[in-house]
Amino acid sequence: MAFPSTVKLAALQRADGRCECTQSRHAHAGRCPHRVTLSTAQFHHATPRSRHGYNGLANCEVRCTECSSVREAREFAAVWS
Repeated sequence: MAFPSTVKLAALQRADGRCECTQSRHAHAGRCPHRVTLSTAQFHHATPRSRHGYNGLANCEVRCTECSSVREAREFAAVWS
């Protein structure tokens, strides 16, 4: 189940319209500098639903398309390796 629109909007406001990715292995140092909008942002579960993550604001991460694709590729590789 996806995040409700109210959670997406609240997460985007919390992120101040910026990607919340801070992964050091990505192409940026510190927090990602990309700006996102409600239509371009990707919303990810910090704790996956498969590990009892829920659809609340505290479990919602705002990501740009670039950071989202890096995370998805890594997770796909972990599942299939």
